[in-house]
Amino acid sequence: MDKPHDPITIKEAAALAGKSLDTIRRWRKSKGLEGWREPGNPTAPVLLSKSQLLQVAADAAYAHTLAEPPSAPVKRKAAATSAWTSAGVIAALQANLGDLRDERDHLRQVLDSTRAEADQLRHELKDTRAKVRALEAQLNQGKRGLLSRLAGAAGFGG
Repeated sequence: MDKPHDPITIKEAAALAGKSLDTIRRWRKSKGLEGWREPGNPTAPVLLSKSQLLQVAADAAYAHTLAEPPSAPVKRKAAATSAWTSAGVIAALQANLGDLRDERDHLRQVLDSTRAEADQLRHELKDTRAKVRALEAQLNQGKRGLLSRLAGAAGFGG
């Protein structure tokens, strides 16, 4: 697996998603949430991709809204936990949105810089083409002069 640029620990993931450590561990197995350790350090904490976690959390929250309502009345504590979990997912999505906006702004700066560099290269190409045309004109003029002298020396000139 390529390591993503947004690693977080399982503990941070649980806090971000508003879920328990066990739930995050289950998501690693059941939902394909990939994790890794720093190479050469088997005791390092398992790291997860923050963006992948947020996607899994959003998918789980969406799936939860599609589930059939329970037949028994919902207990107050369960309702509060569900609301807190939804708030955690919303907060996590808002944090991810902020990260995506930062990345978008960075990419815009890179694009602007690349455009400026492309404009400079176009200008240099235009200058180089003008120099090539001037050199070709000098070369053609030199050829004509040389041919004229050769023709004169051979007695073909006027």
